[in-house]
Amino acid sequence: MPASGTVLTAGTHSLSVTLTPIDTTAHTTATATVQLTGNQATPAVAIASNANPALVQNSLILTATVTSGADTPTGNVTFPDGSTPLGTGTLADGVATLTASNLTEGTHSIPAAYLGDQNFVNDTSSPLTQLVQDFSIN
Repeated sequence: MPASGTVLTAGTHSLSVTLTPIDTTAHTTATATVQLTGNQATPAVAIASNANPALVQNSLILTATVTSGADTPTGNVTFPDGSTPLGTGTLADGVATLTASNLTEGTHSIPAAYLGDQNFVNDTSSPLTQLVQDFSIN
């Protein structure tokens, strides 16, 4: 039996209760079982970068934060630049990072796409509008 206050995982769980009366001459023991169904929760997903604008010559660190009031989401987050995948980060305490060094000069729309886990559905942040500039001396 889980401890009081335990958050159940998504799925079906049985809860059984047995009542044993003090006075067994007038009352009998009774047991009842109910099925509890927990649904996957929807987390909040946010994205940030360590520099905006960034220089094309420098690596950019993208950080996704996935939070929920129910529990801490686990799993992976992908970082696409349009239809081009930049890479995937694994959540640690609700945070995933990716170092991107292949962004070209221009404006990029990059969301953080959380892939979900047993307890949380997949969800995507609003896109980060990331500006990458070229600074070279000719």
